[in-house]
Amino acid sequence: MMMHMNIEPYQLPHVIAYSQLLVDSYKRWTGWDLVGGSDIAYALYNAPFAITSQGNQPEPVIQYANRAALDVWEMEWSQFIGMPAHLSAEADDDIQKSRADVLAQARDKGWALNYNGKRISRTGTRFEILNTVLWNVTDTHGQSFGQAARIGAWRYL
Repeated sequence: MMMHMNIEPYQLPHVIAYSQLLVDSYKRWTGWDLVGGSDIAYALYNAPFAITSQGNQPEPVIQYANRAALDVWEMEWSQFIGMPAHLSAEADDDIQKSRADVLAQARDKGWALNYNGKRISRTGTRFEILNTVLWNVTDTHGQSFGQAARIGAWRYL
């Protein structure tokens, strides 16, 4: 009889590799450590701040979210990963423009500091992300894998 093991997302090989890429690119752009410890994937997934990232497709999709991000957006990994990234914010034109502007700023400069913006959860709960650092996710050769956000805090609206 085979025993079914419950695997957390941070235990998947591709998520382990991507977690290291997130941590390394954050350090390269900001000079700061994102998380510490010997198990980077575990530390990132269980950090007390929210981390999300999106790819660099023509219409970017969410490609990473830690437990805090999943909780605030009220989603499971399977619901959030692969979702069009623009759906993480309300469809309001001003909110979408603000989101696009800061992503462009981070893309051009490598990173952006102290972004605040309005977002919406799966159930329609509105919240504001605060003290957010956005950065380009790149490898040591400069290949782009998208952009990520470290959300320092959030408040419900």
